[in-house]
Amino acid sequence: MTSTTPPDIAKRVEAYIPRFQLTKLLNQDQAGRRISLLGTINSQPALLIAERAAFATDTPHLASFPTSLSNIKNLGANDIYAWFLANSNASSSSSGDVDIPPDFKLNLIYPCTEKHVKKYSSQALRVVNETPEIYAKYVHQPTYHHFHIHIVHVMLEAGATQSVGKALGLENIISTLENLAGDDTAGMQDVRLTYHLGEASELWEKIFSVLKAGGEPDVSAF
Repeated sequence: MTSTTPPDIAKRVEAYIPRFQLTKLLNQDQAGRRISLLGTINSQPALLIAERAAFATDTPHLASFPTSLSNIKNLGANDIYAWFLANSNASSSSSGDVDIPPDFKLNLIYPCTEKHVKKYSSQALRVVNETPEIYAKYVHQPTYHHFHIHIVHVMLEAGATQSVGKALGLENIISTLENLAGDDTAGMQDVRLTYHLGEASELWEKIFSVLKAGGEPDVSAF
């Protein structure tokens, strides 16, 4: 990234960073990518907000990324899934008595399937409205759409599974079930649900995109 700051000013402010003396950590996001530090520079109070830079996405950098890692430590493995901590070579050496913390958390899926590739590919999101009629006629939901519970702390920064269009509050579901009209067979299958899907998901490709175009989904395609 090219700086727009005049060279003399850039040189002056760049010299401030190594002179920053830490007083305390003010805040850190839960992903560990952003921190707010209080300290001093030349005995004057200063705030330093640090955020991890974006990955380089050109092919040479991406191709060399796996071999540039060091101190790879496995945290767990389950079937085709494994996860690790690692350092970049540039930061892998310790400084005195201070151990350098890992730069990366890695997830490995090996061997992966076409469904994995679609899930992790860049794709537009669609908000869909699943009516009881659509659910009854077409939708054999993937297991992660079945009713299940995530217990999370109120201070958790929402990830993909807790984001708008994915998660429903348990109290709302209980209240909905308690107030459903009908006999003991009444349930969530009788409720209209709104959620989002990636355009590469099977539900969008085979059900909702077909309905949007005015067609009739072929349930035998599942």
